[in-house]
Amino acid sequence: MTQRISTAETARSGILLALLLLFQYLGFFVGNKPLVACLVNFILAFSAFTLRLNIAVILAIISPAAAFALGIGPKFPVFIPAVMLANAVFVFFCNLSYNKFNLFILRILGCSAGALVKFLILWFFVSSLLPYFIVLSENERHLLVLMYSFPQFITAFLGAFLALIFAGFMRRTGLKGEDRRC
Repeated sequence: MTQRISTAETARSGILLALLLLFQYLGFFVGNKPLVACLVNFILAFSAFTLRLNIAVILAIISPAAAFALGIGPKFPVFIPAVMLANAVFVFFCNLSYNKFNLFILRILGCSAGALVKFLILWFFVSSLLPYFIVLSENERHLLVLMYSFPQFITAFLGAFLALIFAGFMRRTGLKGEDRRC
């Protein structure tokens, strides 16, 4: 049975997608990649908390492709599927922990697991699979491994942490909108 998407959910999805692209576009001008990555992960985690899982995963998948199309995403198109997969897994873990647990610390642990898996996916792709797609010097490869490893975990964790705080604030103040559970 298919569920209909409400107007409010469509509006929230559109706003969150616009914020994703805005933050990525601002990062193009500001140049602070860790801040931009933290904000993007914040929006991904927040969408996992406030939207249905399938819609949040669609946002996670659309984001790197749209960023690349606008010229603000990954430098190599071969990165896009890896980032899509890593974002989708991160959103899945965030959604699961938010809907399954009521304690803040357990939600943090669940989102941390998602951040860890995201980091592992990107690290594995860059360190093991990327050399089969792109010829890079040893220095370039080493730099990419550094960029797509531990910093990815930190920015995903911080984004999810801030999204949990923000979602809790919205719930306490009554700004959450309609409740949805998948």
